Amino acid sequence: MVAAKDNFLGKFIFQDTTSRSLGAVVYRDEKKIQKTAFEHYCVLRVATTFGYGYKLVVTFF
Repeated sequence: MVAAKDNFLGKFIFQDTTSRSLGAVVYRDEKKIQKTAFEHYCVLRVATTFGYGYKLVVTFF
């Protein structure tokens, strides 16, 4: 899917698919993600807001 975004048709079809898919997963499992993050990173326990981000990493074999 990532490689398909390189051509015109791929950009048209897959333009926001990755973002929408990740957003759906985060929305569905938000409480579980926050609980895990708070358990692993003590600094987050005093945070007043919680935000999300992602980085797309492409590896070539």
